Amino acid sequence: MVAAIKGFGAEVSLHAAGRQANARSAVALMTLGVRGGGQVEIRAAGPDAAAAIDAVEAVLSAAEPVTVSNMPSSAPATTPASSPRVQPQPVRPGAVLRGVVASRGFAVGRAAVLRVREIALEEGGAGFEHEARALDRAQGLVRAALEQARIGAAGPTAEVIEAHLALLADPHLQSQALNWIGKGKSAGYAWRTAIRESVAALRALGDVRLAERADDLTDLERQVLVALAGEQAPPVPALPS
Repeated sequence: MVAAIKGFGAEVSLHAAGRQANARSAVALMTLGVRGGGQVEIRAAGPDAAAAIDAVEAVLSAAEPVTVSNMPSSAPATTPASSPRVQPQPVRPGAVLRGVVASRGFAVGRAAVLRVREIALEEGGAGFEHEARALDRAQGLVRAALEQARIGAAGPTAEVIEAHLALLADPHLQSQALNWIGKGKSAGYAWRTAIRESVAALRALGDVRLAERADDLTDLERQVLVALAGEQAPPVPALPS
């Protein structure tokens, strides 16, 4: 949807269950949490508002069956979401998790849990201009690294890189981070807080696919914080034998 309205100048938003989301922000759209049978209202303002609404309706219609009538610049649409709510089950300490083999895979071995150290950062900032420039510079470094990695990438790897690039440019995340900087926070604290607020909102929806996007956000959080700290990305640790 974000790509579909990229060429329009209109401001477009989606409204559902008393909440609204900027249609140019993938993060905001995901956290809207629209589910099967829910009403979605499309609003647009600007000289090409009607065309922008048509583009959004086309995306919704292609994704799921949708009921749309001829409407002016504010067009409600009903679309069933395809993913049911998933309720995580508690796991007792020491419990053995068993599953059904769907694919034999490529290897059998001991599972290891990868825990990455938390990057230490200062909460207080050195002024809005200083911290905003620092965040922009760090995001630029991450963007350049991702674009370099995209060269020659294919399949799932290319998809992950594209997702990270889109999230890095997300207007909702950027707005939230700058809002925290405006409250006197450092660039690192602002970015981490903006990311983790969105991660919490996505995981609260109980949708498996959205939980994967939350993982992408967590990874992107670390990439930008590493760049802010002037560090190199840590190497992948050796797994225990």
